[in-house]
Amino acid sequence: MNTVLLFTVAALVSTAWAANNGAVQITVDGSRISKYVLSSEESKGNIRVSGDTITLSGGGRAYLGDSSSETISPDSFYEMPFLGKRFSVTMDLNEVGCNCNGAVYTVGMPGYNSGQQPEPGKDGSYYCDANQVGGTYCPEMDISEANKFAMASTAHTCNYVAPHYYSSCDRGGCGTNVLDQHLNDFGPGKTIDTDRPFTLSVSFEEGGPDECGVPSTLTRVTNVFSQNGKEITFDACNPDYLQWMGCSLPGMVLTMSLWGTGEGGMSWLDGKSGCHGGCNLDASKVTFSNITLTTL
Repeated sequence: MNTVLLFTVAALVSTAWAANNGAVQITVDGSRISKYVLSSEESKGNIRVSGDTITLSGGGRAYLGDSSSETISPDSFYEMPFLGKRFSVTMDLNEVGCNCNGAVYTVGMPGYNSGQQPEPGKDGSYYCDANQVGGTYCPEMDISEANKFAMASTAHTCNYVAPHYYSSCDRGGCGTNVLDQHLNDFGPGKTIDTDRPFTLSVSFEEGGPDECGVPSTLTRVTNVFSQNGKEITFDACNPDYLQWMGCSLPGMVLTMSLWGTGEGGMSWLDGKSGCHGGCNLDASKVTFSNITLTTL
């Protein structure tokens, strides 16, 4: 009885905190469709949506959803099928400085608790990730964690307890930084000039069979940055790790966030760039536009 009561109260609180920030236009296999930008109530003031563009200012976290409702429930989210697809987004990192992080990534929302029930989490949005930020674990594929000085792509797998719960995750994950292969090609005034918008296209290549019962597995993640006819490319992680990430990719929720740390707190991301200074989050802004998903 107490468990039911607590879950009911948590669900009511999540309804009060959740927010719908409006419709955004995305393209899936050539068709223009509308999805909704969802968030906790706390993040609503940080998010602006216009046409095909999502802007986060001063922090915040947003998710793509199917529902136009003003409240969030466990089935509100749009599960994007990334496996065997190419995901593209135009990013503007000009106002995302050192030790800041403007991220676009996927997570296995909604989160579930050990009782196999949907878990509203700390902010009532059902958020989950590989570092238990919202209070629950779930698989996470960091398509791009970036600022104007660096970018990393990281896969995070988790320990699955059927049918919905994840007991723990690989917090560090299997990551690759663009500076590892293109130290002089990404950043302000460089080949990909992060003082101006650029496009990131990520291919999630599949092969089969996989280890977890879905028809095929993830074999390669290729990142291509393009801007004014110039390109740089690098692969993320490795095939052995990616096959387990592929177990989750048939349907994950696209998430965007903006956050930061003090001096050196983001050294795992931008340490090789030589940038200095803590993140001035209040003055930070990241823009994501022209979100596209295409079958390979």
